Order: sequence, then structure tokens, then C-alpha cells
Amino acid sequence: MELGVSLVDPTLSAGRLTEIAARAEQLGYSAAWTNESTAREAFSTLAGWATATSRIRLATGVLPVYVRSPVAAAMGAATISAIAGPGRMVLGIGAGHPVAARRFFNFDLSSPLDAVSDYLKIVGELRNGRKVTHHGRFFSVEGARLGLLPSGPVWTVVGAMGPRMLELAVREADGVLLNWCSAAHLRATTEWLRGLGRGASFFHIAAYVRVAVSSDPDEARRALAEELGHYLRLGFYRRHVEKQGLDPDDLRGAAAHLGIAGTAEECRAQLDSYRSVGLDELIVRPVPVTEGGLEPAVEVMAPAQR
Repeated sequence: MELGVSLVDPTLSAGRLTEIAARAEQLGYSAAWTNESTAREAFSTLAGWATATSRIRLATGVLPVYVRSPVAAAMGAATISAIAGPGRMVLGIGAGHPVAARRFFNFDLSSPLDAVSDYLKIVGELRNGRKVTHHGRFFSVEGARLGLLPSGPVWTVVGAMGPRMLELAVREADGVLLNWCSAAHLRATTEWLRGLGRGASFFHIAAYVRVAVSSDPDEARRALAEELGHYLRLGFYRRHVEKQGLDPDDLRGAAAHLGIAGTAEECRAQLDSYRSVGLDELIVRPVPVTEGGLEPAVEVMAPAQR
């Protein structure tokens, strides 16, 4: 199981995040991930990281489909691939949130599954150098072709939680990105996905796992529970937690199953419970506590520390 790391903190400067990405490469992480909401634009962020690193994969996790067209996403991925070099760009996309789609981007995300499917079909053809005509429910193009091709393979990864989106990822993408899952749920999901994709030559299963590190373990657990609480304001995250047999109203209890929190030694020990769940990549997603922001988790959980 590889260890990736998510580097998302809008309070840090772009330069400081780039320095942390370079440090993550030194520490042996396999990939550095950024997301996209209404803070930093993802491809600009990855371009900075690409200039400061030479090996680590650079990944979006995820780009909501309503932020840019699939042609623009394919252009961005090809540009990062050209800057970073072959095989380093990972294009993670997802449906995002219907409320944000409507309020911030004037996009009617009435069928997330269809929107993601349209997106994957167009991006998949473009990244392979093909001329694309596609008329979908959400995205259509007529005779589109990239003027700059990626310097090497670009994986497409789908952010997914429900079975239909997971099935779509197996059919149409190169991997899946899971989120807010217990170790038990990850084990069951990876086994199910491997069964669906039996015979496929490649399918990458990755998962975000939140990590809160502090010399005060109670503060770390509080921060992790607070982070979970932000997500549980959205109904589909509440349902996702309930389907795992957890009580979304018991934030501390649920968070204890859905992430890692404690002292440095406790967090490293908790990581071991994920090693047998079948993931290709566990992505350490730091939860800032009271000191150090992202960096304590980046340092403590690094492959070089194992």
C-alpha cells in the first residue's frame, strides 16, 4: 500500500504549500493531492508543485465537474503532464455538491451520475489524442481535439461513495477515490470493487484518511470530530456514515472509526489497521489541530518514518 498526502490549507501561501509538496517527495510519499472548491484553483497549484518536485505524482482529488468543461480539464491535465513529465499527472474528478453547483456555478446537477459519465467519456478520448464528438445530457462537444497531448499516461480517478458511482468508476475510469470510510468499510468496498473489475489490467483504489496529530491526544480527537462535523451538514455524508453502522450524531464516536487521531506514536500505530484493507494508496489528509497546521501529520505519517 502506497502512502499519498493531501495538501490543502487556504491559510498557507502558495509558496509554502509548494515547499511542503517538495518535502513530501523527500519523505517518500507516492502522490501529492489537492482538491478544488472555492479556494485555490487546482491546476495552478499543481503547476507550482511540478516545478519543485521530480518524482511524486500530482493529483486532483477531486475536481467537481461543474467548475470547468471536460475539454478545459483535459487541457489542464495535459499542461501539468508537460511540466511535470510522463506518468505523474492524476486527474481525479467528482460530482461535487448539488448546492454548490447551483449557488456558485449556476449548474443544475440533477443527475450526478450522468454528469460524471459525460465528463469521463470526453476526457478519456481527449487524453488519448482522439477527436471527440459527444452529445450528452450535461456535456457536449463537436469535433474537439487537444492541441497539446500529455507527456505520458494520465489516470482518471472518480471520487465516489455510493454503489452506482463506484460501478461507473470501474467501467469508465482508471481508479476510484474513497472518502470518510472506516477500515472495515474500506475492506468490504475494495473486495467488492476488485470483484467488479475482475479481468481489468489496472484499477487504482485510493482513499482519503484524515489524520490529526498533537502532543495532546484529546485535542487531536476533538479536531478530527470537528472536521467530520463540517461534512455531516450534508445529507449524503450523513447517509454514508449511517450505512457504515455509525451514529452521525455521535461525532467523537464516529470519528474514531473514520480517521486517525492522537499523539505521533498513536497515529503511526493506528495506520497499521489500514494496511490489510486492500487499498493501493492511502492518502494522509492532515487535519490541523493547534500547532503546526498540516506539517505534523505530513512528517509523522511519512513512509520514511515507518
